[in-house]
Amino acid sequence: MSESLSVYWGLFLNACAPLELSLNYCSHNCAYCFANLNSPDRTADVAQVMGLLANYQTKQTFAARLLREKYPVTISNHVDAFSESNWRLSLPLIEALTDQGIPIVFQTKGGTGDREAMKMTPPSVWYISIETLDPAISKRIASGAPLPKERLKLIEDLRSHGHRVVVGINPAVEDWIDDPKELCRQLKEAGCEATWIQPLHLSNNQIKNLGDRESAALGESVLGKARKMRRDVSNMRIYHACREASLEYGMDTYDLGQPQRSDFFKPYKETYKKTFPVLQDFINHCWDTGKGANDPIYFKEFADFVLPSLPEGVFPLRNHIGAVQFQYFWKEWDSKIPKNMDYRTLLQWCWEVNSIIYNPVNSHAFCWAAKKVDKFNPDTHFSPIDPMTKIQKGKEDTIWELYTDDDGLPILLFRPSTEKYMCGEWDAW
Repeated sequence: MSESLSVYWGLFLNACAPLELSLNYCSHNCAYCFANLNSPDRTADVAQVMGLLANYQTKQTFAARLLREKYPVTISNHVDAFSESNWRLSLPLIEALTDQGIPIVFQTKGGTGDREAMKMTPPSVWYISIETLDPAISKRIASGAPLPKERLKLIEDLRSHGHRVVVGINPAVEDWIDDPKELCRQLKEAGCEATWIQPLHLSNNQIKNLGDRESAALGESVLGKARKMRRDVSNMRIYHACREASLEYGMDTYDLGQPQRSDFFKPYKETYKKTFPVLQDFINHCWDTGKGANDPIYFKEFADFVLPSLPEGVFPLRNHIGAVQFQYFWKEWDSKIPKNMDYRTLLQWCWEVNSIIYNPVNSHAFCWAAKKVDKFNPDTHFSPIDPMTKIQKGKEDTIWELYTDDDGLPILLFRPSTEKYMCGEWDAW
């Protein structure tokens, strides 16, 4: 059994709340749920949660430090607090967090106890996910969750109680969304401020873990698209249609790695005194300071922008990388990346090693400043620690040599154009 209240190591630079409260397996039964597919035997450790809340003022763990500094806790990225399997545990824990002045970020489809939580907590940000307006589809793909009209009513009620609401059209699936404009119109009318839109993706292992009910609920058409994610034409068609509709109705949009400026995270920044930084903040900074295509960005500028929002001190921060990197990564890096470090050191590792998912170059807003060379030179290859030296373009290998600053760190180029979606990680400067 893993800790139920813990540091949210995953989604570093993509989540404002650095702590997560995760409880039992979610009975909303969303057929596509990555958490249920990955951990079908998930159970809550209430004793661990209450023990941490009782002693966080004196404990020396990183989680306790974050609680003391009143960073928000997400409930939850893995389960729904208001599902039938969780609401009886959730409400007293939400009350305990609120009584101690610990802020909460809610991620939910709603359910039993959501109105009680709404009334007992101060103004908070609620992320509500909606996949469709069709009640029959909703009942099929999320049999235990509230129907779409109930989620829209929840948004209205939350706004009337002073809460902020963003919505996840996540996953955006063409088979489930008949009219993106009508969906976004109703979201805006209910009180949604911004949308997080992503295509459906399921790994091969997750698809293997699907039961008969889940497979039937999704259908082979959707499963085939889920395997391809962004390579599927219909996935990208509905993705862009939802983004365009959301913007048309005045709701900022977000997607992992997008190059566009976006105020999706503005409700979080305005609601909580402390939040973790997100890469979108830095992308916005590049837009707001007038950076143009091909303008260079140095590590110092990036670190100086991000670090003020992060705790000072040495912590087991390699866990941020461990939460998202696959086993093959550690065969190369286990002996090189320290387990304990401060955030500046972590940011530098993420900056130098392009295979770390948090590297800014994995956002479509940036690429490495490089020049093409005829022959690879190990003395001048682009990074002092990263062994990658080639990218594939068509049928030809192109060897890139990175430009580096006075500290030997690679230099980023700002690429605000959406054409970067089709570019590689390196480009000529």
